[in-house]
Amino acid sequence: MKRPLITFVTRTHDRPRFLKKNDESIQMQTDRDCAILVLVDVLGLGLFYANGMLAQHKEEVQGKYVYILDDDNRLIAPDFVEGIRVIVEESAPDIIMVKANVGPFGVLPKPWGDSPRLGYVDSLNFIVERELWKKHISAFHKPSFGDFCFISELFRQPGIEVFWWDRVVAEAMQIGRLEERRSHV
Repeated sequence: MKRPLITFVTRTHDRPRFLKKNDESIQMQTDRDCAILVLVDVLGLGLFYANGMLAQHKEEVQGKYVYILDDDNRLIAPDFVEGIRVIVEESAPDIIMVKANVGPFGVLPKPWGDSPRLGYVDSLNFIVERELWKKHISAFHKPSFGDFCFISELFRQPGIEVFWWDRVVAEAMQIGRLEERRSHV
């Protein structure tokens, strides 16, 4: 069985409108060589639990690469998977860094082309090779800043190859619960 190029991991809790838009953005991809893994927080246990679910379900990831696209995020580039394919065929990096519009925080990561810094990176900014992701995903299990802790640990690994894809490929549809209440998405 052929392994998909990428697995989109979507963590969700009781936000069906956002989840629908998230899924539609994946389904609109021009290259459909992907898998989707949806992790549902049925009880609403919060961010720490959601971060822990990533490690709990790491063996379910099928793709050669992994991208966390939570329920309140969506792809804005319909050729995202196609672009990943080109990058992987040319250089097969361990990490592909991308830009994402994260609402009031603007386009992240900042600064571009440098190691991530606290507050300037989001899980929307990195696509990680599957085995590297599985080996280090437990670093994500923090009450906050799990994305920063995870990607920082990866950047500290010797010999890591990073491709900086200078393109905004995704966006946050909301930031936090307050934004969700105000949103008409």
